[in-house]
Amino acid sequence: MNKQGIGTNVHFILLHLHPYYRDNYGYLPKVFSVSSSVFEGIISLPIYPKMTEGHI
Repeated sequence: MNKQGIGTNVHFILLHLHPYYRDNYGYLPKVFSVSSSVFEGIISLPIYPKMTEGHI
């Protein structure tokens, strides 16, 4: 998508992947296997108020 000029980003990080929870509570992706699996396939597409039809 980047090659086509479409910006992507990750705006949501799973709780168990945040360093605080990982380090203090020992949360591991394998414990949350379903959410970890789904998270790996999610992207955030650009959306903003001045987005034109051409951008869409």
